[in-house]
Amino acid sequence: ASEDVLAEPGDRDITAHVAFTALEERARECGFETARWERLGQTLLAADARVSPVNRPELVKYLLARREAAAGQPLASGFVSVLEPHAPGAVLLRRVTRLAGTGGGTAVRLEQASGESDVVVHDPAGAAKTVDLGGQVLATTARIAVVRLAADGAVTRVFFAGGETLTVGGKAFPVRAAGSGEVTAVAPAQAEVRVRTRLAADGLAGRVVGFGNPSGRTAHTIRSARREGDELVLTTQDDVLAGCLRVAGVRGRRLETRTRLPFAASYLGASVLDEQFRLIGRVGAADQDYLELTAAPAAGAALAGRDLWISSVGPGDTLDLPALGCWQR
Repeated sequence: ASEDVLAEPGDRDITAHVAFTALEERARECGFETARWERLGQTLLAADARVSPVNRPELVKYLLARREAAAGQPLASGFVSVLEPHAPGAVLLRRVTRLAGTGGGTAVRLEQASGESDVVVHDPAGAAKTVDLGGQVLATTARIAVVRLAADGAVTRVFFAGGETLTVGGKAFPVRAAGSGEVTAVAPAQAEVRVRTRLAADGLAGRVVGFGNPSGRTAHTIRSARREGDELVLTTQDDVLAGCLRVAGVRGRRLETRTRLPFAASYLGASVLDEQFRLIGRVGAADQDYLELTAAPAAGAALAGRDLWISSVGPGDTLDLPALGCWQR
């Protein structure tokens, strides 16, 4: 920096002597709000976009950050997206801050205009991690966690999923245990999935469960659950059927079709069912004109000319109910 602020315009840093914290505090006293902090080597772009021009025509505000790497250094960062609900003339979020922690994942603090804060932790690996909240430590094994703090720092609400533990300042919060099972049958017309499991039916409505096999995974929200003998009958909130095709020919494991499959990439791990929703096989690869199963179908060439269903859940899939914690003061 230099005392001569006009020297080397555009090439010299003239901000080194500015006390930005004091400037921000004084601005707040005068009724101003901080819109955003910028940094050298970063350009912020504001943009308007529509979620759907037909179904959701309202404009959504986006703030995009474009960064430049230092000479000879790779450019890498963890992606964090914050969607702020808002009303005309009202500011709900005062500041978004990345929090320091150990063990992996990403943590951000969303400071609201009301003085409350939400701490959001995201870690797909579900590793043990800690987050420094300033005066107290959040520790969890969850894949996703949201902790609401009052203006004085007290915890008022907690949600976490995909992990067995969450503590703040040493205080542990209750959790519903995880569970598993095996799919025995599906009834897509009723959106029902039968699962052999020891899980109780109580409390499953509204929960999100995973279904999967070595080729792929999916998730469904449970509308209702009831027990019949050693099985749970789960009714899903959305449809388990993902598509339908007419088989033109069979070559080993490959089912060829003239039916266009524009969502072929999403069929990996899906189950192929016959007209009575019995399992034909699982999808190991797919393109717009074929499905390749993980094993040759027992019916072989006899499948030619038949209509088959593609289901996101099928017999033999495993059910995974993640641990879930909810608490409110």
